[in-house]
Amino acid sequence: MKYIKTLLVISILSLPFLGSDCDDVINNISTPTDISGTWNLNFSMGNLNDVCPGETVQFQSNGVAVLTCPGRSPVNRTYTVSGNTLTYTETNVKYSVTLENNNQNMTLTGINVNRVLYYSKQISASSLKPDVKDNNSFSNSSEIKKSNK
Repeated sequence: MKYIKTLLVISILSLPFLGSDCDDVINNISTPTDISGTWNLNFSMGNLNDVCPGETVQFQSNGVAVLTCPGRSPVNRTYTVSGNTLTYTETNVKYSVTLENNNQNMTLTGINVNRVLYYSKQISASSLKPDVKDNNSFSNSSEIKKSNK
């Protein structure tokens, strides 16, 4: 009888841990393994005095992030990602990183800063595959192709 009571208490105490990752699985949220690529800032909340609207961040695989505000010169910052924590080395600004939608959306939640930044991954031109139907076409999207009659 004592064995059954102990087993029952352990079972009840373990219930909160059983479904802890369900929301992440349902919402397709993952722990970042690779954030390399170019990301566009879509929306931000919190203390935003130093975050420009429309910022673009290119996380290079060599640990350098190139941050560009519209109309300004790019700024290079070294960064590291450990677990789900992104750290900009020079400034020691830290974010918790969440990737969603098959790693196409990224949320940076400030750890030592009061801000949340929402990014979407920029599609590179090389990943787009045009639907080429006419190999003799030399017009662009601003022109009308003349038909041969």
